[in-house]
Amino acid sequence: MLKKLSLFLVITLLLGAQLPTSAQAGDAQAIPPEAHELAALTYTRAQFEQIMTTMTTIMTRSMKPLVTRLVKKELPNAAPQKVAGIAGRIQEKASEEIIQLFKANYDDFLTMATGLMTKHYTPNEMREIVAFLKTPTGAKMIRTAPVMMQEGAVMGQMWAQKHLKGRAGPIVQKHLTAQLKQAETTVIQ
Repeated sequence: MLKKLSLFLVITLLLGAQLPTSAQAGDAQAIPPEAHELAALTYTRAQFEQIMTTMTTIMTRSMKPLVTRLVKKELPNAAPQKVAGIAGRIQEKASEEIIQLFKANYDDFLTMATGLMTKHYTPNEMREIVAFLKTPTGAKMIRTAPVMMQEGAVMGQMWAQKHLKGRAGPIVQKHLTAQLKQAETTVIQ
């Protein structure tokens, strides 16, 4: 059977090794309520799910060559179409499971986003933005949006790494094992 450790190491390298600590994510006690409201409006669940689905699809596509090689190693005599089919199903199932994992942790993402809001806006500015007023604060939001998007992308990567640490490898391994078992049953019949 495949060495779980080597698969875990490859997945870890794909995702990056450094994970943020809770101190790096921001001190939740110092976050004003306005930041929570602004984060919820800025990072809606629908936007979050769309971004996480796209990110996960890209990530699992990047793992497909590795999974294909692992399937070939386990089924050296299998036809290329069969190997591709098994690898595709593993990619699909792992992607679905990872997306669900991310969706289940939306609130944690929002908590991290409040730190980003607090870094760039005062509580009063956040109230003005939430109210959608045409104020100097609106102009500041436009000016800081590119920086926040850039920092938000880094934060999102750190968040994904946090929630996948030790999980992505086992998720892929579970689906690989299931597909190999199904392939063995099909070959025997």
